[in-house]
Amino acid sequence: MVVVTFLTKEYLWLLRPFTLLFRKHWQGDARIVCFGDEPEGEMPPGVEFRHHGDPKDFFQNFGSVMASALRQLDEEIVMVTLADMWPIGPVAVDKVSALQRYLEARPHVIRASIGNDLETLPRAKIVEMWEGLEINTVAPSEPNIGFRGGALLWPSLWNRELLVDFAEDCTLWEFEVVHSRKMESGPFMAVWAYDLIYPYAHVYFRQQPGRVRNLRHFEAEDRELITSALPGDIETFD
Repeated sequence: MVVVTFLTKEYLWLLRPFTLLFRKHWQGDARIVCFGDEPEGEMPPGVEFRHHGDPKDFFQNFGSVMASALRQLDEEIVMVTLADMWPIGPVAVDKVSALQRYLEARPHVIRASIGNDLETLPRAKIVEMWEGLEINTVAPSEPNIGFRGGALLWPSLWNRELLVDFAEDCTLWEFEVVHSRKMESGPFMAVWAYDLIYPYAHVYFRQQPGRVRNLRHFEAEDRELITSALPGDIETFD
């Protein structure tokens, strides 16, 4: 599995704790590819850096940046996640592999979400059973939970070629809205499995720079790992 993330120099400090947590909780083969500015300091092994061009383009033209970056890869299915979404427990790698095979067999499915918890994961329209997984979907226009059937940037598997062709130029913060609306009338579908596969916590919000939040979701050992991996000027909050 190729795990793709995107970072500019300003946010590279997120990558070290993310990588350490990912390597701990993902017990299987995975290659992390970070499109962004290569860090000056030491980073964990096993991260491949690729330059994405002008940092201003990353935020203002994220759709085209993503498409250009993904053209550099060969894999049919890739995992895309933002580096501020950190795994909080063991990943069900076998179920990730099952969803990968599902996307390979269903060319009209562009995205399969893997990150969630069963307390907030809804059941919607059951599409089918696949290798023991209950595959759900929902129209992006559906009130309250429609966003789950759209183009979310939380941890997901994507059909890389479909995403490259599908991505439109927009800012990073517009990406989910623009492409979810596009999916309302398009031929592609997003799905998720009603199962705990990739538990994670969203730890950073750009409105609160210099802070890592939601550490209450992590076990004590992981909290120590996070604290040791963060720069000294980053504050942590439960």
